[in-house]
Amino acid sequence: MFDFDNANNNEEMPKRNIHYTMVFTAFVFMTLFNELNARKVHGERNFFRGLLDNYLFIAIWISTFVITVSIECVRQRC
Repeated sequence: MFDFDNANNNEEMPKRNIHYTMVFTAFVFMTLFNELNARKVHGERNFFRGLLDNYLFIAIWISTFVITVSIECVRQRC
C-alpha cells in the first residue's frame, strides 16, 4: 500500500524505519482518540461535554499529539 517491500537487508533499512514510524504514529493516534472516547461511560454519547473542564487532560492530550507529530516530522525530514 505504501510501496514498502519486506526490508530484511541493510539497503532498505531507511524504508523499514519509515514504515515502523508510520505504524507507531497510527497506534499513538488511535490511543489519543480512544482517550477521548473513554471519558464517557454508561451510554453517554457526547464525549465533548465537560472536556474543557479538565486542564490536565487537555495538556497531556495536546502534548502527546505535538510530540508524536514532531517525531514523525523528524523521521520524515519535514
